[in-house]
Amino acid sequence: MGSRDIGLPLELFTGAAAGGLAGVITCPLDVVKTRIQTQINPSSQTPAPHVQSKPKGNPTVKTQIRSISTSSPSTHTPRPGSVNLDTSSVVTGLKLLYKTEGVAGWFRGVGPRFVWTSVQSGCMLFLYQNILRQLEVHYSSDNEVDSVV
Repeated sequence: MGSRDIGLPLELFTGAAAGGLAGVITCPLDVVKTRIQTQINPSSQTPAPHVQSKPKGNPTVKTQIRSISTSSPSTHTPRPGSVNLDTSSVVTGLKLLYKTEGVAGWFRGVGPRFVWTSVQSGCMLFLYQNILRQLEVHYSSDNEVDSVV
């Protein structure tokens, strides 16, 4: 309409739509990456160093018998029955995940990922456009001062 300014709502929507779509498209890669990073290899596990034997003086004191995980259960512990990917290859992980869990396995967590990337991208595009406008105003005022002198 004769202006380069599309307005705040459309800027936010454009950034959110692009970011949300990118989040959905890359979700399978993120699922495999997260599963590879957080999988526990049972053959290489050794007793945890923080497990202590019972004190000699007080037999009623309980000791730690399980490892403590500081990760949230949704990312650290795969669903019951999920296979251990047992690979460091993303392509092999995608194939194995598809064979065992199907397309739903590829898109696990797509809803929260869509929301997060939409909000993040909408805000980023809005801030980027505002910074460009501020720089344009700043440089145009500098050029006017130079042309007067």
